Amino acid sequence: QARYHQGFLDEIANCDVTKGMANILVFTDSNHDEDVRAAAVAKVKTNPQWQQELVRLLENKGAAEAFNFLASNEVDDKSLFLEPVNKGVLSIAEWIRREIRNASYTAFYPDWFVWEVDRCLRTVDKLEGLGKGYVPAVRELRAALDEPSSVEKVKLNCTSLLDTWLKKHQ
Repeated sequence: QARYHQGFLDEIANCDVTKGMANILVFTDSNHDEDVRAAAVAKVKTNPQWQQELVRLLENKGAAEAFNFLASNEVDDKSLFLEPVNKGVLSIAEWIRREIRNASYTAFYPDWFVWEVDRCLRTVDKLEGLGKGYVPAVRELRAALDEPSSVEKVKLNCTSLLDTWLKKHQ
């Protein structure tokens, strides 16, 4: 455990955030030890364009990485993220559809997509009330779970997360 912990800190320290910031965003999530998370957030913010890089990721198939940061941390200018977060949620929905469509016989398990859905919803909740409605994008995220598959599907735990969120926001 100590070796992994130190490995995380080393990876953060060695990251060039002007070129590979996405590589350490996973460490900014609240599930990491506080020292690892603090080091990662501090390193991200050494990039003068860190918010713009998060926006770029949201708009260019890097939404999962951006949501790791956004779900657990504050940004300086939330208005920059209103539409990019919407695009990011739709990007995650598109990714889920592809994953389900291309699933193999071992792919389905109850916690599949819980991480991504949780980070999307936590991010959207932080932007609530700022003038952008996220219900249509979250509906699309929920609909993605109904994508047909050639493999027998199990009940996905993230379905109830989305259904609860949608019911609350109707």
